[in-house]
Amino acid sequence: MKLSETGRRTISFPDKYAAFRHHVSLFSSLPGLRGLWTANHLAANGDWEDWTKYDLMLTANGTPGFNYSNNLATYISFDGANDYFSRADEAALDITGTESHIDTAAQGLTVGGWFWSSDAANAQYLASKLGAAGNYSWDLAFRADVAGDPVRFEVTDDGTVLTAVDSAGTMATSVWSFVVGRYCDNNAGEELAVFLNGVKTTGVAAEASIFSGNGPFEVGSGNGGTGKFSGAIAVVFLCAAALNDDMIGAAFQQSRALYGV
Repeated sequence: MKLSETGRRTISFPDKYAAFRHHVSLFSSLPGLRGLWTANHLAANGDWEDWTKYDLMLTANGTPGFNYSNNLATYISFDGANDYFSRADEAALDITGTESHIDTAAQGLTVGGWFWSSDAANAQYLASKLGAAGNYSWDLAFRADVAGDPVRFEVTDDGTVLTAVDSAGTMATSVWSFVVGRYCDNNAGEELAVFLNGVKTTGVAAEASIFSGNGPFEVGSGNGGTGKFSGAIAVVFLCAAALNDDMIGAAFQQSRALYGV
């Protein structure tokens, strides 16, 4: 059920104007942030600029196109055939979930953002770090090829065998969805979780860490340009920490008005 503008104000959720005002600062506040890409922040040649000091600019492949909606949301469109963004492997992207400078209670990886798919039939990568078999790390995907059309988050500790969790709910097409994948490695045990519009689904991961493969980081594809995404992407964030449920929920609630959700 969608909330009215008045309802949002009454229960302290921002309207689209408030969400527009604090959009970048909201995601910039996420702990362990390694990369933040918002669709308003492009280089002159169409590459995708990173807001963080890691300066992880993503190279445009094909011709992904910038646009903005009547709800004030900026986005980049992907044609499902040629368009995606990528960056070659480097240290800042090799998140294992066991980084020593992160407290053990917060160790992990969190990746997500706002996505609009126009393809209700095929598997599509939202964000990934996958090389060839033997060099897999993780991926976040919309599995429209699977019954129930779930969102799937996968990790591996050996570069080959991926452990997955699927959302209990369906990712609908032609609407915006807030999708987050989280890997947690702490004293309470490993966990995989995927969040679809604030609703959490969990799975058990035997992996004590994520494999540090040499595959590229990609948005809108995986494994060197396969499983290309068809639709639009507005925000992508990558954190070298396991964000807690409240933080993921807050990011969803405080930005959703901008996407008419």
